[in-house]
Amino acid sequence: VNLECLRKGELDMASDTKAVFISYRRDAGAGYAGRIADALVEHFGEDKVFRDIDSLEPGLDFAEAIERAIESSEVLIAVIGKNWLHAKDAAGRKRLENPDDYVRTEIATALRRNIRVIPLLIQGAAMPSARELPDDLAPLSRRNAFEIHDSSWRDDIRRLVTVLERVLKGNRPAPPDEPGAVKQPEAQPEAQ
Repeated sequence: VNLECLRKGELDMASDTKAVFISYRRDAGAGYAGRIADALVEHFGEDKVFRDIDSLEPGLDFAEAIERAIESSEVLIAVIGKNWLHAKDAAGRKRLENPDDYVRTEIATALRRNIRVIPLLIQGAAMPSARELPDDLAPLSRRNAFEIHDSSWRDDIRRLVTVLERVLKGNRPAPPDEPGAVKQPEAQPEAQ
């Protein structure tokens, strides 16, 4: 970790208690979430970025700690890979259909509390439509997504950091034509 960058982040946000929460699936998105977390920690500081594997101490109640972390966050980054929507549990059921699925709970909690949720598309994933999501996650489909590609990782991370700086400092959103913005899926008429 670049200590100079860490100090810069600490100075920039020292009086601010806002943070970034990274939500991801361990089986498919852990590597990406780790790289993203490392880049954000390097810029903003370790105390401003929450990723469960790095931020939770042994013995804490996982659900309570996650809830508190989301409550203290200004932004939740939902890392969405190709299999995110269709990931299955050990019994073969779609994980997002389980109301106790941690990823579902994290995102639904942030949406319900009006915390900024940024869908972060990785691995060429497409943004899910409202019809594909459980009711409590349907508002996610209306959030403007951000894409990260392996071939342009550094530039994409720089753009993400710029967006997060604006959000954490309370500045107005960027115009809709900002690079990195992803068009949302068109609403499909309901089948008759």
